[in-house]
Amino acid sequence: MCDPCVSVESLSLSDHYDSPPQRQPPESSEYDTDLEIIDSSKSFRGVTYQKRYLQACEMVGVVPASYFLRNVESDRMDMNHHGLGPNGARAIAIALVSNTFITHLSLKDNWIQDEGLADLAEMLRENNYIQELNLSNNQLQFRGSEVFCKMLLENVTLQVVKLSGNGFKDASAKHFSDALSVNFKLQELDLSHNAFCESGGVYLGQMLGGVAPVTLLLNSGAGSKKVVLLTVFVRVVHAVLEAWPQAVYGGMW
Repeated sequence: MCDPCVSVESLSLSDHYDSPPQRQPPESSEYDTDLEIIDSSKSFRGVTYQKRYLQACEMVGVVPASYFLRNVESDRMDMNHHGLGPNGARAIAIALVSNTFITHLSLKDNWIQDEGLADLAEMLRENNYIQELNLSNNQLQFRGSEVFCKMLLENVTLQVVKLSGNGFKDASAKHFSDALSVNFKLQELDLSHNAFCESGGVYLGQMLGGVAPVTLLLNSGAGSKKVVLLTVFVRVVHAVLEAWPQAVYGGMW
């Protein structure tokens, strides 16, 4: 099982960052990142968002994106196709953990993978301003779905999430079903262009049949037609059951 070892306290930088620690590859059973060795007793008080991002980039060894620096105090951050990778995502996570401007964050097609998602998920546990998130086409796979859905159990501000084309299969569908049984804030979830089949459709159907009024988008991938038919059927049945008490007590029957 995946158990990310990334803490909120560690998403800050030491004042002494002349020799950035080298990032070690994750072990097979967990994400053991170098976030833990950062001195968490020192914070970013008095540091601008731009400087925070520059420090984070220096620490993880990536080239800062000028677009991010120009738009870090805007409500939208669209960094699609920037080739960020896991380290670039980590720098962004550090910079945004306390950002109060950005409400729409799009990091589509950046090869973030499950490793980079671990840092973004930790940021999203603390950031109470981001409402719309696009992480489509980032090779998140099974572990990424687990990491993301654990975050959804705690996040209360995300309303629209796009995770199209991330290699999710049936096992990942259960993660989303479990998360949406608890998270009632999410309004739209795009899981199109993944590889859900029959058993995945059962879990997704359970999600749509729950209390949360989430709109699920599915339109491609292996077995997609069967999944779509199932989820549409569940939505219709759920709508009928919701209307039934009103119909009975409203005098229609």
